[in-house]
Amino acid sequence: MIEIIKNPTYSFFFSQIEATKKELIIITPDIDGDILEHILARKNENVFISLITSQNVAKYLFKKTNLNILNTLIDRHHKIYNYQNLNANIYIFDQKLVWITSSDLTQGGLVTNFEYGILSSEENILKEVIVDYKYIIDDESCGKIKKEHIKFIQQQIETFDDTGVSIDQTGDYRLSIKNYQKTSDILKGWNKLIFDALEEHIKKDYFNLNDVYKLEMIFAINYPENYHIKDKIRQVLQYLRDYGYIKFIDDQGNYKKLWTK
Repeated sequence: MIEIIKNPTYSFFFSQIEATKKELIIITPDIDGDILEHILARKNENVFISLITSQNVAKYLFKKTNLNILNTLIDRHHKIYNYQNLNANIYIFDQKLVWITSSDLTQGGLVTNFEYGILSSEENILKEVIVDYKYIIDDESCGKIKKEHIKFIQQQIETFDDTGVSIDQTGDYRLSIKNYQKTSDILKGWNKLIFDALEEHIKKDYFNLNDVYKLEMIFAINYPENYHIKDKIRQVLQYLRDYGYIKFIDDQGNYKKLWTK
């Protein structure tokens, strides 16, 4: 079965949520906290949720996203993944139905905008989509979101100037340098050291892992007893990605700063 689904999709979507028995997979770059709350309220108690979204602190600030619901998802043992190159919207119900659509998980996507997509139970389509889903969550550029990430982002947003966000020509939300400085003031240890080094020593928006490796001696001065600095650099870049401050462009060690002067 292949069926075209178009606006309004809210009632259709929640009818599928209520019919789901075991597993709901949500793949969407944009989320609305209120809609996630409705999903939790209306889903079957035994349904496990996997959410893949795109973590970006500037976007959360600009859209005033309610992040408390992400903590609730984690508390209830659901899983949240951060895949920053995500632009697709895919919803999989019990691995029996897949909805591939332009509708993101927002009021606009489900209610007001003109959206278009297909619903399918075709076995070959389902298999391919599920393979791609598993590929994404296993990819090195995909992070698993923890409560510590959400807590830190919430603390940051409370201090930020909500006018200090821009959208660049690629569509990425980026913090102003003023909000960047507030982040630097709160970060500690290795996270602060590498975060500051990206701004002070790498004078370009796009950079690669070798650019950061070249700063190894600076890091060694601060941590002379650490003999695995390259490993630490990669670990901290993952933290900064999952805090939403840098973007992993690919799995070849290319990155983008999510702040601008």
